[in-house]
Amino acid sequence: MGKTSSPQSQFADMFQNVLKEFGTSVPQISVLVAIFVGTFGLPDYFNAGVWTVVATVSFVFVYAFKRHISPRFTRVAVILGVTLVLCLSLGFGFVKLSLIRTQPDGDAPDTARTGLTTKEFMKNHVYATTAYLAAVISIHLAIFIVSHKNEEALHGRVFPPAINQAIEEQLVRALFYKTRVENIVQFSEVTDDSVVLDTKLRYEVVNRSEERRDWIAGFTTYNKETEITKVVVDNEEIYVPPQVTTLEGYSTTCSVEAGAAAKIELHARVRYGISDFELYTTYHPATDLSLLVSNPPENIDIRFEWLYGGRRGNPVHIDNDIQVRLEGGVLNHQGIKMIWRPAKKNG
Repeated sequence: MGKTSSPQSQFADMFQNVLKEFGTSVPQISVLVAIFVGTFGLPDYFNAGVWTVVATVSFVFVYAFKRHISPRFTRVAVILGVTLVLCLSLGFGFVKLSLIRTQPDGDAPDTARTGLTTKEFMKNHVYATTAYLAAVISIHLAIFIVSHKNEEALHGRVFPPAINQAIEEQLVRALFYKTRVENIVQFSEVTDDSVVLDTKLRYEVVNRSEERRDWIAGFTTYNKETEITKVVVDNEEIYVPPQVTTLEGYSTTCSVEAGAAAKIELHARVRYGISDFELYTTYHPATDLSLLVSNPPENIDIRFEWLYGGRRGNPVHIDNDIQVRLEGGVLNHQGIKMIWRPAKKNG
């Protein structure tokens, strides 16, 4: 017959992976509490079992919300110091109030001591006082550790403050991110001195904030010969005036619920020079980005440059198309640069 695990070991196994995130374990918490109680002679006022259980649950509770804890460690430490003193003071104040009983005498209540001391009160309510102190101290300690870990993960103490601030403002605080960003391009016209590219831009945008927000969907270009031919938001086509050929391109606003995503699709026709280039980037963080050149003309040479520091794949030929993908996360203004020129004639 196999061994039967004790309740204490089962409890430890249940939360050991979470507690490893804090660099501790249930046995370590138990030993630490036992040493503390034994050293200061407090077995009548603290229950080691209650402390261990409440401390473990507190760590698990904080772990569940770790992504919402600020990486600004210094500010968090100050706030924790203030709230810790406040919570301990409230607890001590509650004990003092509990030592006073109300004795009505006519219309004017009178107060009198119960005759108990603070130590006697704690001894009579050992489970409650242990649970309260364990929760207050453990939650503050857990938040302290998580904030420090978040700061280390974010900054790593590698970059100077200016870059850390840019990461915080442009990435960590970003309200939206994109996914499945696809650029499908076709050379619809080629002349002696220009080309026309028909572009389909498709992506999903996710509102990562906690409230409904407006997203500006647009096609940005600095070429005055740009025509926006189609705009679709969540499978609903939006009317685009035929005269929309502005220097800045086109934009429209759509509302995205908190935590929800919107599907965006824009079609554009742009005239470029015969030897020219275009950048296919994202102004917001994206999970991935791809560029597909559909059936490129034989009399045009095309090459690609990567504005990207992550994992990238070489151009892949799929039937008559060329595809380039960026995977593993794309940051603001990263992407692909497509360069073309007339192909050299043989002979």
